[in-house]
Amino acid sequence: MELCSERHRVKLNHTNNFTDVILLQMLPEKVAQCGLTRRRPYIALAAEIPKLFKNRRMVHLHLLPKPYFTFIETDKPTYKPNDTVRFQTFSLDHEMKLSNCDIKMQIWHSGNVVAETRSHKQGSDAICRGKVNIPSSL
Repeated sequence: MELCSERHRVKLNHTNNFTDVILLQMLPEKVAQCGLTRRRPYIALAAEIPKLFKNRRMVHLHLLPKPYFTFIETDKPTYKPNDTVRFQTFSLDHEMKLSNCDIKMQIWHSGNVVAETRSHKQGSDAICRGKVNIPSSL
């Protein structure tokens, strides 16, 4: 498997609640080199955690040509069952201009979608807003 982006090392611990955010970028020259086409727009994200898993864990990601950047902001950092997640989104295209912000938001638990909604454009700006309730059964 060809490496299509730089490697990232993350430290997951109690202090960061076992979460981290990294920015992955697919440069145009790597698109052709890694075999991405309109008919095959998937890449594999691999995680190696020798202390937990014997083999590399992989998930396939569907790459879309637009928008290039989508920003999602929530009203608070963590949520509990019965909470309402309020969010707003906006997207930028390859020229860094505001783009369509229609986003499908899903909440997953144990590999299953437990709630989902779509953001909606409000007013004349390109910011979309939405909310989704976290089920009490989680």
